[in-house]
Amino acid sequence: MICLHGYGEDAASFAFLEPFIGSDFTCIALEMPFHGNTNWNESYPFTVTILTEIIELIWQGPVENAYVMGYSMGGRIALQLLEYIPACICKLILVAPDGLQKNIWYTLSTQNSVGNTLFHYTMRNPAWFFSTVSLFYKMGFINKSIYNFVHFYLDDAERRMLLYQRWTILRKFNPRISILQKMIQHHKINLRMLYGKYDRIILSKRGYRLMKHLEENVQLLEIDAGHQLLKIKYKDVLLSLIYT
Repeated sequence: MICLHGYGEDAASFAFLEPFIGSDFTCIALEMPFHGNTNWNESYPFTVTILTEIIELIWQGPVENAYVMGYSMGGRIALQLLEYIPACICKLILVAPDGLQKNIWYTLSTQNSVGNTLFHYTMRNPAWFFSTVSLFYKMGFINKSIYNFVHFYLDDAERRMLLYQRWTILRKFNPRISILQKMIQHHKINLRMLYGKYDRIILSKRGYRLMKHLEENVQLLEIDAGHQLLKIKYKDVLLSLIYT
């Protein structure tokens, strides 16, 4: 099972599952650039091609019959991996996955040089951005969860620069729903999705959009939780996604 963690997390996010699945699976939990112990000193971005090469080195050969679990940011990476090697994946488990809806801020900040330059400037001089976010919050354009999310990750200068590095280096991971639907159907991939009913960052409606036209081997669950779903108290539902 290939395990892909969320933003700001590391491979240990999946460690609590090991006692329950360790006899059935070898878990390859990777740490993305600028997460955990992984640095990135190259001039080029991290791509799905590089990710696949790393997985094959660990796998000791071509990947086959893989389970892939992606949480939050890791969901976006897992979806891109599915686009790239669909024949190698037999089950995809998405836990509050990013990547199923275009994020205008992410797109503007990472997909062109002008936007990326402005993004870098803003991370060093964030006052105007904080003022804009506060205005949008007061006007009701963004909810409290997103407002708190912004301040949690951007109030500290080091966190801001990590955000810039992480978003920029992973900018090539942009899955396309229409392609994913075709791949899932053609390769008969089992798809399981889990969402928290009270998650205001990643909404379940994005998962339902992916499910359109997928009639078989698809299951979406919503539980009484927020965004943090990789926790021991949710192990039973996570295990149900893995084993059914």
